[in-house]
This record gives sequence, C-alpha cells and structure tokens, in this order.
Amino acid sequence: MVLVLSGVSARWFPLLQPGCFYRLIAANTQDPSVLIGCAVSGRRGVELHADSTLQVRTDWRFHTLTRPLLLHTCTQTRSPPVSTLSEVLDCSSEVVCFQAQVTDRISVTERSRGSAAGVCAGVRLTVCDQSGRSLQVYLDLSHTPYPPGLLPGNTLLLSAFQRRVSRSGGVYCSQLPVSSLTVTSLGDSSCVRPPPAPMMHLGVWTGSREQRCFVGRVRGHVVCLLLLQLRWSCSLCGGLYIQSCSSAQCGSSSSVFQSTVKLVIDDGTGAQVRALLGLADSQWEGLQRALRVRGHIRVYPRGRSLLSLTCRKQKAQRSEEMKRFSRGDRDFMTRVTPPLKLTCTHLHSD
Repeated sequence: MVLVLSGVSARWFPLLQPGCFYRLIAANTQDPSVLIGCAVSGRRGVELHADSTLQVRTDWRFHTLTRPLLLHTCTQTRSPPVSTLSEVLDCSSEVVCFQAQVTDRISVTERSRGSAAGVCAGVRLTVCDQSGRSLQVYLDLSHTPYPPGLLPGNTLLLSAFQRRVSRSGGVYCSQLPVSSLTVTSLGDSSCVRPPPAPMMHLGVWTGSREQRCFVGRVRGHVVCLLLLQLRWSCSLCGGLYIQSCSSAQCGSSSSVFQSTVKLVIDDGTGAQVRALLGLADSQWEGLQRALRVRGHIRVYPRGRSLLSLTCRKQKAQRSEEMKRFSRGDRDFMTRVTPPLKLTCTHLHSD
C-alpha cells in the first residue's frame, strides 16, 4: 500500500524512516474501512499493476512501534548499501545513500511576493568524513517542517539523495521526494573545543579573495545602524504571522519571533582609506607622520579633484557598481566597490 501525504499531513513525512514500524491511527472514527486503500483507476482496456493508495488525512496520527506486532507477516525491505563520502564524490550514480558528519549549516532564503523579508526555503549542509573531503547537501523545506538534529558534529545517514554535478564540475547532493534523513549519532560535547577564531582586520577580508570564507573575530565599534527588523513569522511557511498566518494556503498555528539588524562597524585600522587614495605603504606612513603637526585633516571634495578621480580607478579586486553622491547642489556619479558583508555568529561587548 502507498500512503499519500499531502497538505498538512505532509508534516509526518520527515519522521517516517525506512525499516521502522508505525501504527496509523484514524482519529474521530470507528469505521475500519477508512484504512482500506483504493485501487488506481486506469483507462478502458488497460490494467494497471499498481499498489493501492491511501490518502492520509490531516487529523490522523503515526505512533512508532518499538517491537512490531505480527512480525512474521511483515517483510523487511532490503536497505540500500551505504557508501562513503569519497565513493559518492567519485561515483557516477544518480541516487546515492551515504553517511557523513555535519560541519556547517546555512539557511537558504528566498524573497516572496508582497514580503520584503526572506522566507526560509531550505538548508545547505556541509558534510565530511574521516578522509577530510567535504560535500554540500541541499534540503528543500518549502513544503516540509524543519527536520531536527541538523547540528554541526552530528552524524547523518542520507538515503536516496540525488547526486548532481554543477557547471563548474563540483559534486553536490539535493533532496528528492523519496529521500530520508536519519541522525545516527550525536556530536561529542565532552571533546576539547577547537581554538578560537583568529583576530582579523576588515582590510584582509576585502583585499584577498582567498580569505573571504574564513571565520574570524573582528574587534571594532559600531558606526551607525542601517536596518532593524522585528517580526513574527510562521514556523511552517515563513510568512508574516499576525494572530494567524497571512498565507491563505498555510494552516499552521505556530509562529517564531525573528530579529534582524545590520550595522556598519569600524575596526580602527583605516586600511580602506589607504586603498581608496591609492597610496603605497611608505606614502601612507609618511602621511601619518606629517599629520602629527596638525593632528587632523579633513578633505571635502568639490568638483573633479584628485580625491574624486581615485574613486574612478578601473583597477579593483572586486566588481564595481555605480553610485550617486550628493554634495550641496551637485550630484556625482562614481564607481565604488560594494561594501564587505559579514555574518555575525557571536557578539561580545567590552
């Protein structure tokens, strides 16, 4: 028999694992015929050899059985062979089953119509094995609840995932409707914690492409507040939640509070000022020594000065974009590099 989980009943799908036994309970009825599946109808003169299907209703429940009843009547399905992460990277199969450890987890958001905030559409997991090779796994959570246990350090068993190759030749895996995910072991919290991330200057991240993905600590002060957003979001679809979910297609009654803030910080090094002026290290040091006489200097660009021309340099390590600046009654168009964007994972106040 094939169970069809759709609508609100699809929340049970991530909890049903291969090889386990469950009891299906039909609530608010004593008629056992509701658990009898219906045959698949076909065209005239065509006989379909298919299993009967049963539509799981929204108020039905699944209970896990630790010791299955009538074990002699149940046929245990053969589980697919579990491959290593290295075998998945080197093989040519389209559907794979492997076991790996989670090292990183990033939420994938997408913008919806009528909402300026991003909606959580899935999760990108970075997994690795003992060989040190890593693989990225994409989970689509647009119609399913968030599966528990996706924490760094936990070991997962990923069954029936699609192996795909990107345009650049990289291998990654994506979720299929028949995919299943099981947490086989939890991370060891008693092990020695890794050393703290190194102290970084913002200029290092901006000047070198190879170091953009590093995790580091930045010591600085807040210059200004760009954005502050507080909202209640639906825990199922991610839409705005005001007494109830704003989406008519979603029937969820649970919500979660979310807060987002964007800040401009300064680490006090002034590394970007030297790069903006196009000065060498010796020239920048000489300028600092010369400023000891006056203590400070301020430059206000008026018209096409040397300072405004340095902003139009064609040589840049990052892609440039056009910006409009207003100074008094004049507008200026210039090419500037986009600002460095970092994600704050932990915050300490001195």
